[in-house]
Amino acid sequence: MTDFKYKISVVIPVYNCEEFINPCIGSLMNQTMDSSDFQVIFVNDGSTDESGRICAEVAGKYSNIVFIDKENGGVSSARNAGIEAAEGKYFVFLDADDTLSADTLQVLYDFFEEHYEETDLITYKIIPHRDGERLPMHYRYKILKESGIYDLNEGDNWYIAQSTMNICVKNRGKGKNLHFDTKLRFHEDQKYIFTTLKDKLTIGYCSEPEYWYLRRPGGATGSISKAYYIFEDTMEMWENFFNLYPENEVPRYLQAFYLHDVSWKSVSDVLLPYHYEEKEFDRAVERIVSLIRRIDDEVILRRPAMDLFHKHYLLKLKGSENITLECGDEEHSLVFNGEEIYKSKKITAVINRMKITNGIMKVDAFLKSPVFMYCEEPQLYLYKNGKSVRLGLSHSECEKYHAGIRTAVFWRFRFEIDLEETDSFELEVVINGKRYKIYYYYGAAVPFSHDKRLRAYFAEGKCIREKNGVFTATKIRTPSSLILALRVLIYHFFYYLKVNPRILINRWIGLFARKSKKKEWIYLDRYGVYDNAYDQFKHDIKVNDGVRRYYILNDCDWGDIEEKFTPEERQYVVKFGSVKHRMLYFSSEKLITSFSNLSNICPFGAAAFRWYTDLTRHEIIYLQHGILHATLKNMYAKERCVIDKIVVSSGFEVENFVENYGYYESDLIRCGMPRYDAFRQGTEKKNRIVFSPSWRGNLIGGLINNAREEKPEVFLDSDFYKAVNEFLNSERLGNLLEKYDLYLDFRNHPIFKCYNHLFEISNKRICLEDFETKMDEYRLMITDYSSIVFDSVYMSCPIIYFVPDYDQFIAGISHGYRKLDLPLEEGFGPFTRTADELIESLEQYAANNFEPVEPYKSRMENFFLYKDEHCRDRLYDAVK
Repeated sequence: MTDFKYKISVVIPVYNCEEFINPCIGSLMNQTMDSSDFQVIFVNDGSTDESGRICAEVAGKYSNIVFIDKENGGVSSARNAGIEAAEGKYFVFLDADDTLSADTLQVLYDFFEEHYEETDLITYKIIPHRDGERLPMHYRYKILKESGIYDLNEGDNWYIAQSTMNICVKNRGKGKNLHFDTKLRFHEDQKYIFTTLKDKLTIGYCSEPEYWYLRRPGGATGSISKAYYIFEDTMEMWENFFNLYPENEVPRYLQAFYLHDVSWKSVSDVLLPYHYEEKEFDRAVERIVSLIRRIDDEVILRRPAMDLFHKHYLLKLKGSENITLECGDEEHSLVFNGEEIYKSKKITAVINRMKITNGIMKVDAFLKSPVFMYCEEPQLYLYKNGKSVRLGLSHSECEKYHAGIRTAVFWRFRFEIDLEETDSFELEVVINGKRYKIYYYYGAAVPFSHDKRLRAYFAEGKCIREKNGVFTATKIRTPSSLILALRVLIYHFFYYLKVNPRILINRWIGLFARKSKKKEWIYLDRYGVYDNAYDQFKHDIKVNDGVRRYYILNDCDWGDIEEKFTPEERQYVVKFGSVKHRMLYFSSEKLITSFSNLSNICPFGAAAFRWYTDLTRHEIIYLQHGILHATLKNMYAKERCVIDKIVVSSGFEVENFVENYGYYESDLIRCGMPRYDAFRQGTEKKNRIVFSPSWRGNLIGGLINNAREEKPEVFLDSDFYKAVNEFLNSERLGNLLEKYDLYLDFRNHPIFKCYNHLFEISNKRICLEDFETKMDEYRLMITDYSSIVFDSVYMSCPIIYFVPDYDQFIAGISHGYRKLDLPLEEGFGPFTRTADELIESLEQYAANNFEPVEPYKSRMENFFLYKDEHCRDRLYDAVK
């Protein structure tokens, strides 16, 4: 201890976390170690809130607290400053919004003193929490159980994957300590940790101390972890680590560490640099795969907390030849170097949809097994009425299994059964000439449930049952069928009583409501929005056809009822989630909605949707709230959602939904969106143009109490803001507006209206707030990838696309999607990426009196199926 003033130094980087600093300090002042034995170093990294002042005041009160104030340079530079100031024999790292358990410093010090020569780094538990709730811990703690030194060359220890800063390291002395790489925006922790570990390849673990890690909504980690920002630096880091070792001598701990990185990034779909051009992208993929080839098969196969299908995907990706498929008469298996690593007697079929309408059962499902990675396309047979029929197979959209990239081979199949002609049927799979039975797993939209031992439900006067892979449909008339029905009712009673008694109450409501002989339809938009369902309801409520129609209104919109509905209509407006709504959910024949997410459709919530599927009878008709042109198969593919019928307005959609989203043409209602009837063709145009961009998810925080966290600093620093601000304040734009006597209305997206005050616009011809122009009165629209573009097309209004942050869009930074089914290059106007390009195109249109030019004119004229103000009539006729 003679060379060090303290036993331990605690290095705390601080940036804009004023509300969390006091709890952090409190956890340090409550340590069992005497305060004279440890040092606290606060490094204020250019905070713009009160964080620096708070830390400085605390440092003035305690002799063992040091305050360093520096310009913003990032967390790595802040930690480096703390390392330079550390006077403890060891130092630990703590973020200013996190806390330590009371015994942390003393236990870490004592442990390191005992094992100083055995390891260079020790770790302890990190416990994530949010809103007072403890979250699941990392899988490494299934390996790290007892305090001790862990040899990272040994089997299970390969997978410890220490990547977080709940660590304690030695202080080597001034100028001798390892520093963090300030060039890295991400993975600086991993680089620091592995560099510290690599010489001894051991790690110490203390089981008693706890690091409490606060997960805050809207944190920055999610954005900067994307390949757009970090791919080159990340790959260089991993390549440099691997290159420290000969080809076949890479430590398995390093192999597993890289595997950990590839795994979570694949799941989150942040692994690949989608913004690269094709050749550059292919080279990037090869860099990833070349390192995967240096991972031993055994390291992949043994990794805990990794999906089985992901393991076999990586094995195929690296070109492993050590796994073979063996098909026997009773079971099939995968064998690795003579050892059986997977075997089964059956193939799993996941049933996504099973619906009975007018005696016809429609089934949509896919076959799921890791063996499909190692064989040709299997054969699937349906057995009914003593005959077999081979069913067609196609690749399933669900092959993106628990990941944003395809990680499996699944085979989709669909079929229909006439239950009047067939009272039982079953399926079999043939693989390499061997026949196998099927085990069924049921999705949320299926009346069966995979976790029920008795799989049966009632529909159209029949009891539908699956037992040992055989489906039967029995009329509820014979004594045996009545006994089965009674068994099902009793089983369901005790099953749901155990799950949640509230489900039973809701199911009794459902059973009572289903007895209703009334014809009832319900219409839904979502909170804060009156969209296509509202327009269709206003139309249909006037029709005297014996159908009772109800509009479901959210509680937060109840104040609009007098403005939006006539006195006659109000008696048919029902509050979302009310008892009346719940009854209608079970009794209605049609559920007509503008938004297809389960939380919007089901009055019991998205998670509870599955508990009531067997009691509903409605057909779900999705009106859309805008024409789908973004690639969102994970949301809207037929396999992925609960939609029965979908309204389309164009030939493009017909082809897109059939070819890319897996719908039958009979699933599509070709009528046009109801709200288009309000658009008037030939409306007199005003001397105004509109600029209406979409929002960007990376420039605003997550939802907190139904409002998004504002991030003005992030917004102001973005390429989007800078380009938009440059355009709006361009002298050239001002001259153009003056020359052609034009006004520009900037309709910022509702989510971004909180940022309107950040735009300082001096040109009086540009309006940000005060305009009343209707959308069909503009002479030209400027937008990006927003679906509002189709409203402009419908009104024959010229379009200019402006996407200054296009690279970020295709990288998946801006939105939950990164591709368009209708690319901007094939759209309805010129595609611009800079303010100058946009103004150039705008000037060309103005000089041509805003007449659309080819090829955009023909694309606009031929896009829609109808433009005649009868969309609602056609929809009613199709649905009735």
